[in-house]
Amino acid sequence: MKTVLRWGFLLSLSLVLLATLGWRVQNLKRQAQQLYQENLRLSEEARRLEADLARARSPERILRWARANGFVPLPQGRWTR
Repeated sequence: MKTVLRWGFLLSLSLVLLATLGWRVQNLKRQAQQLYQENLRLSEEARRLEADLARARSPERILRWARANGFVPLPQGRWTR
C-alpha cells in the first residue's frame, strides 16, 4: 500500500508540475504574439514616417518653403547685389 501511495503522490505532483508548465508556456506564447503584433504595428508606422520624411525633404517642397520665406536661388542673389 505504501508503494501505491508513493507512486500516486509522485504522479499527482508530476501532473501539477506539468499543468503549471503548460500554463506558463501558454502565457509566454500569448506575450510573444502580442509583441509580434506590436512589432508589425511599429514597422508599419516607421515605413509611414520614412515616406513622410522623404516627401518633406523633396527638392520641390524645399524650394516652395524657401521662396515662401524670402530665400532666392544663388544666381538671382548675385544679380541683385
